[in-house]
Amino acid sequence: HDLESSENEIKSKIELIGVPSGVGQAKHVSRILSNLIDNSEIGNPNEAINTAIVLPDENLLLPVLYSIPNEIGKINVTMGYSLSHSSVAGLVEHISLLQQNLRKWNNEIAFYHRFVKAILNHPLIILSAKKEADELKEHIIKYNRVVVPVSEIIDNPLLRLIFTPITVWKDITSYLHEILSFLYNILTEINYSGEAVEEKRNSNNSDLEREFIVQYYKTITSLGDRLGDVTAMSVDTYFRLLRKLARGISVPFSGEPLSGLQVMGVLETRT
Repeated sequence: HDLESSENEIKSKIELIGVPSGVGQAKHVSRILSNLIDNSEIGNPNEAINTAIVLPDENLLLPVLYSIPNEIGKINVTMGYSLSHSSVAGLVEHISLLQQNLRKWNNEIAFYHRFVKAILNHPLIILSAKKEADELKEHIIKYNRVVVPVSEIIDNPLLRLIFTPITVWKDITSYLHEILSFLYNILTEINYSGEAVEEKRNSNNSDLEREFIVQYYKTITSLGDRLGDVTAMSVDTYFRLLRKLARGISVPFSGEPLSGLQVMGVLETRT
């Protein structure tokens, strides 16, 4: 009897696929989901409640989210993600290198071209000020600028905020707060306008980016409060402390588990 019942049980189908890189894994997840949709194994892509993506490495979260097919309507993320690996943390890192390497050019403060271009090529900047960023990159190439003086920064509110020379560490908190607030508002506008932007394929990604910005904003505020009584400190030291603080912060995501494609870490599968 036991043998007969076990033969009638539906056996799990497990397929192992060797993929050499994290980005490759994310792209392959996209192909698997598309095949499941095409074969009607995901009957309602707008919900996809019976399908889960389990990530053994939290760093795969953003590549996977950006690779999910457009047919998938709702995505529910339940896992933690290191703040230091977020897109906004990458931008702040570029900004810190920009400010730590200020130059002089014709009696004017200037920025080293490598760090200027790194910022102009960042996804959040492309999303917010693509036209002006492209113009400034063309200007740097056309005039073979090794350094870019403040006077040659194109008149755009976000670029003007970022390319403001900072020489006193106490100015950094308000400087970064203004930049992050501007980016948050841009993402909010995109989220509610319904614009089809290549870098932000759906509102789920925009929501995650905004959450990262909020958490980084809070981290900057926390650091500012802790350093309230400090008098003498360099800009370099401030950014080094901020980097170390961000490394220890994990952003928790806990969405609605009864709706949408489920994306989670290994630990979250236990519950």
